[in-house]
Amino acid sequence: MRSTSLDGGIQRREGFLPPFDRRTLPFDGLRAILVMAVMAHHVEWTLGDTTPIFEAGWLPVDGFFVLSGYLITTLLLREYDRAGTVDLVRFYARRLARLYPALLVVLIAIGVVAVAVDDRPYADVWPSLASAASLGHNFNYRSVSPLLTEVGPFWSLGIEFQFYVVFPLIASGLLAIKASPRVWVAVVLAIIVASATYRAALGVGRFPDSYMWTPARLDSISWGVLLGLASRRGWLARVPVAVARVVATASVVALVAIYLTMGGFSARTYDWGITLAGGASAGLIGFLLIAPRSLLATALSWRPLVALGRRSYSGYLWHQAVFLFLMRHTGSGPWSRPIVGFAVTFVLADVTYRFVERPTLAWSRRWTSARHVALASA
Repeated sequence: MRSTSLDGGIQRREGFLPPFDRRTLPFDGLRAILVMAVMAHHVEWTLGDTTPIFEAGWLPVDGFFVLSGYLITTLLLREYDRAGTVDLVRFYARRLARLYPALLVVLIAIGVVAVAVDDRPYADVWPSLASAASLGHNFNYRSVSPLLTEVGPFWSLGIEFQFYVVFPLIASGLLAIKASPRVWVAVVLAIIVASATYRAALGVGRFPDSYMWTPARLDSISWGVLLGLASRRGWLARVPVAVARVVATASVVALVAIYLTMGGFSARTYDWGITLAGGASAGLIGFLLIAPRSLLATALSWRPLVALGRRSYSGYLWHQAVFLFLMRHTGSGPWSRPIVGFAVTFVLADVTYRFVERPTLAWSRRWTSARHVALASA
């Protein structure tokens, strides 16, 4: 297995975990687990109760953050390896195509139901929709009153999008100056420490700021960035599988314990819980990268789970609106509503994936490819 150097000191090892092939299937399976864990946390709405059954609804969101950090870092470094530059216009176009069309479809549906079915005044509805559509909902929520509960989970999209805007600029700058791997790691670790410290300083007393503000949640995404660097540099390939398995086992135990016991109103969550969850998520994902043929990776590559994972974004967008609609407008028993809610959510997610997500992503690829050809021939 030979190594090739990239400009900027980043290195990849030939044959080690290609970032976008069949070995990413466990990530789709993991996305399915994560979105169902978010839905399980929110299932209290379908039961007509506000006490969470599973405490840490924030934890699977952190898992999504770590995955995003890894995948975006790998994508950017892969492009730089191939082309010697990062096409920011193409990157932003594809991220917008990934996030925005499905979001707008769901927001329109929420607005129509709120006005036409729930008989809410339009003036009470549009501020929540506008806030969610701005992809800055995690900062805007204080200025929205009344706030539609249906758009509550969309705060995490703001953090994702803000990361998509800023991080490529930072990465492009580090690549342009040919920063060494030590500089990359120092920058990322500094962000992790600063974010965790800031969140702990805010504490539970500043909820929901300490829960939703981007500076207070950047450490989870940064763990993913660190994984991306370790993968491209070849460091992960040097970790013995036995060691990675021990880390992954401890990570799963920690994540399950936190998910069941550490809610958003626990001081421990902000003091150390989110920090531990980010590191544990990175440990689990790192194991999937190191051991892509392990039993865990094989289980997460199960085709139905992969299919659900590919629809996880739309499922995340739809689930709370579906749960609330069922609670308000159906007379079914409290334990049948969650089952119906999960089923309806994934039916809507499948429709959105097939007829919104995939076509817009295909269009964005054609547009960016045509633009690339035009620039190359200019």
